[in-house]
Amino acid sequence: MKELEPLVAAFANKLSALLQRHVNEALGGTRASHTAAGNSKPRATGGKRSAVEMEQLRTRLLRVIDDNPGRRTEQINATLGTTTKDIALPLRQLIAEKLVKTEGERRGTRYFTTSKGSKA
Repeated sequence: MKELEPLVAAFANKLSALLQRHVNEALGGTRASHTAAGNSKPRATGGKRSAVEMEQLRTRLLRVIDDNPGRRTEQINATLGTTTKDIALPLRQLIAEKLVKTEGERRGTRYFTTSKGSKA
């Protein structure tokens, strides 16, 4: 069984990279998560995101919520290729600015754009 572990891990890594590439292409070539600003290297653990990187993530997040009203965090992450930790701060900011409203609680929270945050 130990011989299978590296093979399964390699397959999972390749599959993950392929899915990430398809998500990025679907979003117009933007890069997800910590590479949103176009950096090829991830930030150091605990490193802050740049203002440009945060704004790009906020814009992508707002676009996804506007295009898919009522989605939960897990669904938004699947679309963006992010983690809940990546989008927690930008989501809180969008809610505080009243660009996004919520319904529900905890894992059942669903997100919607307001008239201020909508493209329309």
